Amino acid sequence: MNMELSTAPQWTDVIGLITIISAAIYSWIQIREIKKTKKNAAALGIPNLFLKISL
Repeated sequence: MNMELSTAPQWTDVIGLITIISAAIYSWIQIREIKKTKKNAAALGIPNLFLKISL
């Protein structure tokens, strides 16, 4: 593959954009999963709170 010097910066811009978009999507998915985990942990903690109060 023969690449001219003038097209190399364009390819780096495209690769950089793909990297940034991929990182944003990955972060969004991770944040959603963290929120689900916190919500589930809170739901599991409520019965324990009532058990401690009644004892």
